[in-house]
Amino acid sequence: MSKIFLTPHDSEASKLVKLFTKGVSSKNINQGLLILQKFPTSFTLHNIIGMAYASISQFGEAEKYYKKSIKLNPKSAETYENYANLLKIIGRIKDAIKYYNKSIKLNPKNYKVLNNLAITLIDEKFLYEAKNILEDAIKIDSKNYLAHFNIGNIYKDLNLNLKAIEHYQLALNDNKNHINLRNNLGLALTRARRYEEALKHYLFILKNDPENIRGLTNISSLYRNIGKLKKSLEYIENAIIFNKEKGLEESLYLNKAAVESELGEFKSSIKTNNNILKLNPYLYDAHDNSCLTMQKIGDFENLKKSYSFLYKQLKNSEEINSKNILLNKKLNNMTNMIGLIKNSGRTGSIFLHSLLDGHPEITTLPGVYLKGFFHPQVWEKLYIGNKNKNWREVLVKNFFTFYDALFDANSLVDVPGKPMSGLPGPASGLTSLGEDKDTVLKIDKISFSHHMLDYLEDFDYMERSTFFKLIHLAYDSSIGRNTNPKLIFFHIHNPTFVESAQFIKDFPSAKFLQIIRDPIKALESWCKVYNKESSFEKNNYHIANSSYHTKFSTVLNYFHNPIIECGRETAVIKLEDLKLNSVKTLKELSSWLQINYNKSMEVPNFQGHYYWGISEVNPNIKGFSKESVNRELGIFFSKKDQDRIKPIFYPYRKNYSYTTNSKEFFLNQLKNAENQINDTFDFEKEILSLSLKGDEKINAQLKGVRILMMNVINNIKNENYFFNFPCNINNINIE
Repeated sequence: MSKIFLTPHDSEASKLVKLFTKGVSSKNINQGLLILQKFPTSFTLHNIIGMAYASISQFGEAEKYYKKSIKLNPKSAETYENYANLLKIIGRIKDAIKYYNKSIKLNPKNYKVLNNLAITLIDEKFLYEAKNILEDAIKIDSKNYLAHFNIGNIYKDLNLNLKAIEHYQLALNDNKNHINLRNNLGLALTRARRYEEALKHYLFILKNDPENIRGLTNISSLYRNIGKLKKSLEYIENAIIFNKEKGLEESLYLNKAAVESELGEFKSSIKTNNNILKLNPYLYDAHDNSCLTMQKIGDFENLKKSYSFLYKQLKNSEEINSKNILLNKKLNNMTNMIGLIKNSGRTGSIFLHSLLDGHPEITTLPGVYLKGFFHPQVWEKLYIGNKNKNWREVLVKNFFTFYDALFDANSLVDVPGKPMSGLPGPASGLTSLGEDKDTVLKIDKISFSHHMLDYLEDFDYMERSTFFKLIHLAYDSSIGRNTNPKLIFFHIHNPTFVESAQFIKDFPSAKFLQIIRDPIKALESWCKVYNKESSFEKNNYHIANSSYHTKFSTVLNYFHNPIIECGRETAVIKLEDLKLNSVKTLKELSSWLQINYNKSMEVPNFQGHYYWGISEVNPNIKGFSKESVNRELGIFFSKKDQDRIKPIFYPYRKNYSYTTNSKEFFLNQLKNAENQINDTFDFEKEILSLSLKGDEKINAQLKGVRILMMNVINNIKNENYFFNFPCNINNINIE
């Protein structure tokens, strides 16, 4: 075997690497500097000494030697990589990205540099670019677990859970004991409702690390999803006990409050949320949880106070002007804004929306995709600020990433805010448009991007409220519609408390239109009962469809709906009026909207394609069919149940002519309902008969509905049966 002879330079460099491998100190750095004096033009030695200084956090010295190394040899991929790592550490991210790219250009097959660049881009919200780079890294080394892990994280953050699972599982092949990997894989599996698979990963984590906070939190969330609430509470309380990181306290207590609410421990939940908000009044999920729990138990007085407190914590988004005078004129004219909300499920809100979609004076986006747009955290993800010269392109790409379903209703990616119980396109009926139900609603991304970037070019920075208007202009331009609308019609649908409060904060002059229906018929259409299955996955559907307490509380928020009370003006349109006296009602609606009545309002459509809607009872029913509004009560509630439910809706039903019963008859019914408050409803008996013994969510609902009903009864009495309801677009008596 021939002996390898090193040059004097290479020999000294090798010794220096071995010396620094044992540990870096000022003493051995000085030894390195003595060697460097012998070879002052060595880019390799400058690079090694730069690494040594970086390892002991003497970043200024490290940068000096890296720069000298690059000057001596501007084609050293390794030095560019090391310098980029340093720049990332000291927070000069833009420069770090620049030097990672220089290193890759010289050595495009170095998957470690590709990984580092991708992680940096992820941190800066350049998700598209990061994903493409990681795909390149995987092509170089298909078993590169870091690339699979990181690209899995991107897909997870984009809510593309099936793709995330695919890459996590590939990363796991050679890293069975990687705890963070198993936690992320478990989370993606949970989101995909593959609970049994997720549970195996969480149990593995806790077997090897019983105090792993993420593992405890994730398994708590899993058990909460499948209705095992006591186990869920036990795990989250253990996480709180073991936690030593102050930064995690808020999220842990937030999870605890959510579990307490679902267990029926409503006062404990509200107390936990309030304690969190004392520590951090800007924790939006705590505001939502607190307000939702108060709504669920009918504590309307405190709900109003909590919503007011939430509103004060939010910062409004100032509308801004561009350098384009004509564009400013368009934006300034878009002041008439209507938010469409509903008082329950199955009220025909998307049907009403479809009647306004083709109106020449209205700009509106199809469906309910932007329901969650006004949550403060959504804007934080979309907009990276204007320090990056490419902020406009990044904003558009991020919008495409999070709102893919807006551009293709068949998209498997949900949108922020999760407006529907399933994927928003199919669940809204936007994948079965046209007379033959064979048209999928789509928007050309290239055209939209072109128009949006043209608009953004005239701005130096962006605000959420202005971007919201620009989305509508870019959409109208993409499909060839009028871009000088009189009205923005925003289907906010079923916003969380935070989403609605932020919308009102950003657009305080906005008015609200609430579509309503006989609340008892709405509940009958909305509530379902399914057998509970032993399988985790099937059990999830049972829980979702049998959660009647939340549905009752949503419909009963007619007393003090904070959105209506905080909004400038609200009007009500009845589904019954819309179907039984269509033209008159639509003309009255046009007058309230301050637009001209148009024949296009007589046909439900989106982008000119006939809209059928979604009906499980009768899939072929057409929009203006009177079948649903003429249907008699009784498809879900027995006569006995109806007699107990009707009095808590009496003020509402009387005001909107859903009942002709006298006040005396109502008072007698109210008294009977109060006397029977603890009796089990017939529909509850059916749910119980189809549920597993000891179902914790059902037991919590039995308790919650009674607290809610008792508080509603007391509220009716305290208000002396009088409520200031929003005005009706037109008043037609329904017998």
